[in-house]
Amino acid sequence: MWTEACTGWYTEFGGSVPYRPVEDLAYSVPSTTEEQIVAEQVVASLPLAKIMMLQLMNMAHVFKSESGPCAAFLSNYDPESSAKVTFENVQYDLPPWSVSILPDCKNVVFNTARVGLKGEALSLHTVSGSSSVEWVEGSLLAQKQPLTWYKTTFNAPEGNDPLALHMNSMGKGLIWINGENIGRHWPGYTAHGSCSSCSYAGIYNEKKCRSNCGEASQRWYHVPQSWLNPTGNLLVVFEEWGGDPTGIALVRRTQTN
Repeated sequence: MWTEACTGWYTEFGGSVPYRPVEDLAYSVPSTTEEQIVAEQVVASLPLAKIMMLQLMNMAHVFKSESGPCAAFLSNYDPESSAKVTFENVQYDLPPWSVSILPDCKNVVFNTARVGLKGEALSLHTVSGSSSVEWVEGSLLAQKQPLTWYKTTFNAPEGNDPLALHMNSMGKGLIWINGENIGRHWPGYTAHGSCSSCSYAGIYNEKKCRSNCGEASQRWYHVPQSWLNPTGNLLVVFEEWGGDPTGIALVRRTQTN
């Protein structure tokens, strides 16, 4: 079972800061997903998964339902060399240490070695990098599309009230303001459980009274005031799952005595 996505490691005083390349992080997700699906199907005794050895260090995990739909993961486990593999009479290029995902067993929707790679190389999260490419807006703005970069500018509100970004319309990804990384947003991960009616009577336990079922585990992401300029602040979001960027809002928390 794949339990976490570690983007870095523990730091030490006086030492350099370790970080995990996004390509390796992306590689780990489908690699573990395909293994988990195979394990679940073995337990259920369903003849739906097929593992094919394409060539040395290259494999195909194929998942096909009895009704016909098919999906495949083409994997290159070699950390140094690219590979050309033939699957279902079609040739595919696999970069080192990568997985290509074919949701219809024909077309590659993306390869993990290319996830976010161009945006990272161009430093799209910085002011200079974001100015080096042409962005679309208005009716051409992509919504609910995975692996997409978004940007906008905003002015800082007056006052010193705590600020946050309301990200409930997005799925999962990363946020930068003026080149500073706020962190990972993940409102697409919603709270599970049963939020049925609650009665105060009787012995209490953790399953008795629950709220927020189906809602985002976190929707507000803190924005340090010290990172903001009075005007022209750059907000950049890399969205992995797909979301609606028009729903993002800068909110403040006001306190009254």
